[in-house]
Amino acid sequence: MKGLTPKEIKAELDNVHSTSAPAFATVYNWVNEFKHGRTSTCDAPRSGRRPIEAATPEIIDKVHDIVLTDRRVKARELVEATGISHGTVISILHEQLVMKKLSARWVPRLLTVDHKRDRVTISKQCLEMFQRNPDEFLRRFITVDETWIHPSKQTINGDYYAALLTVLTTKKKRSHLAKKKVLFHQDNGFIRARHRWPNSTNSATNCFSIQHICQI
Repeated sequence: MKGLTPKEIKAELDNVHSTSAPAFATVYNWVNEFKHGRTSTCDAPRSGRRPIEAATPEIIDKVHDIVLTDRRVKARELVEATGISHGTVISILHEQLVMKKLSARWVPRLLTVDHKRDRVTISKQCLEMFQRNPDEFLRRFITVDETWIHPSKQTINGDYYAALLTVLTTKKKRSHLAKKKVLFHQDNGFIRARHRWPNSTNSATNCFSIQHICQI
């Protein structure tokens, strides 16, 4: 301490570090700490804090091995297995291993150069095996995401493709018909006829017809 006030210390820090200087509240708190006899700038141990907080290479490798063994492992299980905090586990997964959770599985978010090269090599090997024996390859081949690959029984030729396009085009043109409702009337019912009396008015005939229908 050089006997400076918190404002003076803040001004010197701003001159040296510019926008990266700590806030005035931080400077004020540190001044109070040193006035009360503190001599170290390191954080004091806190109750309940885990002893292992740093993402060391050993911890990163351990997390990576666990994830590769079980892609569906939960962050809580990684915390219990490694003894580090939940925030450190998330930081390792997202920042160090560059992984994200997709469909409940941890997968690499971006492919590295090695990953891309390995994919090309494996794809070429699979293509060579398929060309040697297509039936055996399709029977034995299983993807890593638990998906079976089966050959399609339908041969896609020109006629099939043209028919498919025709169906899709018809559905697209008649899409408005799907919104309309159709009302069916019964046409086999008994038809009643009422003859009009000569020299009678429409009102009188209608009233007589209504009375007759009500009596039936």
